Amino acid sequence: MKPLLCKLSIHTPFTQFIELFGKGLIYFDCDRCDYLWF
Repeated sequence: MKPLLCKLSIHTPFTQFIELFGKGLIYFDCDRCDYLWF
């Protein structure tokens, strides 16, 4: 799988980073979310 980067360049107070299975992070911004894998 290729990394999916969030296309939003603006970070809002609603931005949260949550660990996912200890392998990556789920990026939540408003109603959009993308997966960032390490």
